[in-house]
Amino acid sequence: MTLQKLPLFRFRVAGLVFMLLGCCLLTSCSDAAQHSFASKGKIDLSHWDFNTYGTASLAGEWQFVQGRLLNPEQFPLPETSPDYLQLPHIWQGTTTRGKPLNAIGCGTYRLRVQLPPDAHGSFSLLTTGTLSVCKIFVNGKALAASGTPACQKNEERPQGHFSIASFSAAPSIELVIQISNHHNTQGGLGGWIMLGNAQDIQGHMRFLWLSGALVSGALLCMSLYHFALYFLRRSFKANLYFGLFCFFWSVATGFSPTSGYLMNAVGLKLSWGLYVTLATLPYGLTTPLLLLFYQTLSPKKYGKTVTGIYLVLGALYISYILATPPNAYDPALFVYFLLTRGAYAYIFAMFTLDAIRREHGILLLAPGYLGLAYAELDDILFDLNIVTSADFGLFGVLLFILAYSLFVSSRYARAYSKLEQFSRSASGDGRQTLLAGMTGMFDSLKEAVIALNEDREICFCNNAFSRLSGFGCDKLKGRPFSDMLETQKTPVSTALLEMIEGEGPPLGKACAFQDVRLAQGNKSLSANLLITGIELANAPLLLVLVRKQKKTGSGLKRTEDRKRIEHVPANMLRDLNANRQRILKLEKTVTSLDINDRQESQFVLDDLKALDDLLMRLGKCLTTNDPLEERRLLAVTVMELALDCWSAAGHGGKVELAEKSGIWNVYLEKDGYFRTQTLDKYLAIKTLPSRPRWRDIHATAEFVLANCDADIPACQRLVNALAEFKAAS
Repeated sequence: MTLQKLPLFRFRVAGLVFMLLGCCLLTSCSDAAQHSFASKGKIDLSHWDFNTYGTASLAGEWQFVQGRLLNPEQFPLPETSPDYLQLPHIWQGTTTRGKPLNAIGCGTYRLRVQLPPDAHGSFSLLTTGTLSVCKIFVNGKALAASGTPACQKNEERPQGHFSIASFSAAPSIELVIQISNHHNTQGGLGGWIMLGNAQDIQGHMRFLWLSGALVSGALLCMSLYHFALYFLRRSFKANLYFGLFCFFWSVATGFSPTSGYLMNAVGLKLSWGLYVTLATLPYGLTTPLLLLFYQTLSPKKYGKTVTGIYLVLGALYISYILATPPNAYDPALFVYFLLTRGAYAYIFAMFTLDAIRREHGILLLAPGYLGLAYAELDDILFDLNIVTSADFGLFGVLLFILAYSLFVSSRYARAYSKLEQFSRSASGDGRQTLLAGMTGMFDSLKEAVIALNEDREICFCNNAFSRLSGFGCDKLKGRPFSDMLETQKTPVSTALLEMIEGEGPPLGKACAFQDVRLAQGNKSLSANLLITGIELANAPLLLVLVRKQKKTGSGLKRTEDRKRIEHVPANMLRDLNANRQRILKLEKTVTSLDINDRQESQFVLDDLKALDDLLMRLGKCLTTNDPLEERRLLAVTVMELALDCWSAAGHGGKVELAEKSGIWNVYLEKDGYFRTQTLDKYLAIKTLPSRPRWRDIHATAEFVLANCDADIPACQRLVNALAEFKAAS
């Protein structure tokens, strides 16, 4: 996408999102506009077709008497001007006559309902969001209660969170609801009051229970699955965060009004106050856990700061919930709800940025974000009493979580695919696998290298040797090394063949030969050879480093050539070390994956470790004559392994290692990013200072080992490398 088209793309995306949300808003609000509202304690539903439109909301002005629990026979009151109160409404503000409302106390609601003349059969009245206890009378009969209402706290007994009163239809009915609150910070009727056919009310509740059980069960299963993944690979904490996020959402769903108070319906015996606490407490954990998961999965520049802010907010919210009485419909909860929407806005902004950058698989999250946006809108409209239900809220969150699970699964699938390709290439004979791996790695070297097997035949060579000799690698494999010599009669050639056809140089030692005449097509090549012995899959090999000799007659030049061949070039050591680091990183990737076939993955790990050991021994062989160069190579290896071990333990990267150890300086650049310039120099031979800080290298390794789990594969390798580094000091 070009930069010129980017603004247009953004406007199109924004327009599409707002169109979808607008459609959702119109859809959500449609049911609220289909029926009339109660006014002055009366509501006319004589023209409402319950068979066509279903249940009707009884929202509007109900007659209200504060501070008294009245029975139906006590109406009408002798007062000439009755007072009224809007429902749904908690006891805040004033009544229509200006009387202040008290959150603690009692009161009585009354409403006269005109039903259609042909209404017949069984009808039901559903009340939700009762704070704290209600008792329902229909046409003078007490039909349902959520406990025992009372004007005194010691007499009040809250039990349930919704009530259903069933009765026979009549053209005109009188509803009286007694409410008392002495156990919650807010009182009143905060939920919708629905009237309809008994089967419609029961069907509505069954739908809420079924959907709540489905979503809560699915989230619980997902949490257990991710817990299992975390216990299999504890260094990858994203599984732990996501598992906890799903678990607490599952708990919140089970106790939520949107699930029809599922835990209450299944008969879970909990006190009224504990139920409210369990319904509100999980939200202090879900938002911080989601941010922790997102930051672990896709680290961002300001991610830690945002996560830290919401960790503090979540801790304050939880402390408030635990330190105060049950607080359903508490304004503090609504404030926290609004603040947490900022976290979702941040995650959505990062998603949009990743989508613009075309991150792999990021569009898999799009349905989840649309579902979450609709669910959030539905919940807000429900809380503001604009719509009578938030049926999609549960499924929106589930869709969001499933989208993230699919996104993580797609990442695993890509990693598995690469691992299977590597595993298939490594499924043959171990030694042939290592030879193939060595061929690939040595092709990146500028130095010409060949290897001879026990029969002193060429078993592999790199591209640099093919270019130098003029022979393709396929033509050279299987040929005896003697075929590479132009003549076998010179003293140098004779000594070389005697050494090669004999036992060869001891392991860890190197032999140098000068002025060796090698065949180069129809020509000859004068080269210097460095030969060292190594072991590969318990079989000895000879590794031959070939360097073309410069044409010169100067004795001084010949002496310099000898020194160069006896001390392997630094650039080759750098290349070998770089290949070692590639092996270590690949090993770290394999061990971090949740592999189903553990035996196959172990074969791959064994091959990787064998290749790494081979490169380490090769480096030792080539640097035997230069202790300082060997120590420098070990220093870089120790630092690389320390960083790998630190990252594998889930402690972060270079910046976190430098900050927490206090050994290395951390610099804040103008672009807002932290840099570790000094530490970076110790991660490559090329940039390692001429006079390294040996003590800092040792201290870094010790600090990492003290703060990381010994079971991490990189830690054991760090222990071995540190021991060798100490021995070389």
